[in-house]
Amino acid sequence: MEENNTEDTTPDNFDLEDSSETEKSRYEWRFSDTKELLTVLKARKEKKENFTKNMWNGVAKELKEELKTKKIPSPEQCREKFYSLRRSYRNYIAEKKKTGNKRIKPFLHESEMYELLHDDPGFNPPVLMSSLGAVETNNSEENLCTEKDPQKKRKCSNELTEYLKERDEKFLNAFKEMHEKQNKIMEKLIEKL
Repeated sequence: MEENNTEDTTPDNFDLEDSSETEKSRYEWRFSDTKELLTVLKARKEKKENFTKNMWNGVAKELKEELKTKKIPSPEQCREKFYSLRRSYRNYIAEKKKTGNKRIKPFLHESEMYELLHDDPGFNPPVLMSSLGAVETNNSEENLCTEKDPQKKRKCSNELTEYLKERDEKFLNAFKEMHEKQNKIMEKLIEKL
């Protein structure tokens, strides 16, 4: 028979913070952590710093100072979180531009992402090629991303209400006539019996 070995094989001097496994483990991003990441990235963008591999090391160090928590994200986790936010923001913008009845969920960090990406050519291209072959320049600073969705208009007009009233009256009159005919037929049947 085999014995189940349930002993803890973790060494006594094992430190989670110094382990290389920490970088591989998943970091649970809270709302405030994400907000702080975007704040750090915004400050770096204002310094005209590009999103390079070395930049993420500095971002992780700044987050360590700002978050003051036991577990901090690695540079790779910061980069992946930002790219994930950017991808989600791009999908949000694409959904928002579509027409139809479907209401989309609001993007939690919309204003922060707009500040980071509004001048990114991937989100707001400077030149657009139309389907007719004409080139359009996009010089305006229009913010299509942060426009509020218009409220649905109520379709209530006087003509419509009058039409519905007339229709209801016609239906009631037709129903009364049918009821009277049925009563006459029933009376005739009763007389015959």
